[in-house]
Amino acid sequence: MKRLFLSIALLGTFVFQADAQRISGTWHGEMQLNSLKLNLVLHLDGDSVCTVDSPDQGAKGIAGTVKEITAEKVDVQFPMLMAAYTAELKEGKLVGTFKQRGFTVPLTLEPGDLVFFGRGGKAVNHVGIVTHVNAEDSTFSFIHASTSRGVRIDSSSDAYWTRRFINARRIIGID
Repeated sequence: MKRLFLSIALLGTFVFQADAQRISGTWHGEMQLNSLKLNLVLHLDGDSVCTVDSPDQGAKGIAGTVKEITAEKVDVQFPMLMAAYTAELKEGKLVGTFKQRGFTVPLTLEPGDLVFFGRGGKAVNHVGIVTHVNAEDSTFSFIHASTSRGVRIDSSSDAYWTRRFINARRIIGID
């Protein structure tokens, strides 16, 4: 009887932990608006905190409100933009729609791989989030915040970043 009770208690713990998982982390993608492409970066930092960046427009840290977040689904609103993003987790990506002022656009976001840079390839002093990988020449584009030039997207093929590249790490999108 004690063994059965312990098994049920452990099973209940695992179910609770699985239910407590939420989509989180940094996600990036590109929204197509007619001939215009707009990069977006979504930061989900818990059950109620989120922000969005639009580096192409020089916007960073636009506050959002989480309406719903689970291990499979996210629904966030950005009152300042009068916009919302609703998506489901499919094959490691957030697949959904971005709605703003009556317009609806499909938007798929991927978890952001982090890239680390430093002087002389030793100590890390700068971090970026990969936004695009070019498999043909093994280069990548990344978004980062420069102290002198603001939020921007650069390429790993730029000599400045090639000399300073240290490492890259994949961050899992679900805690």
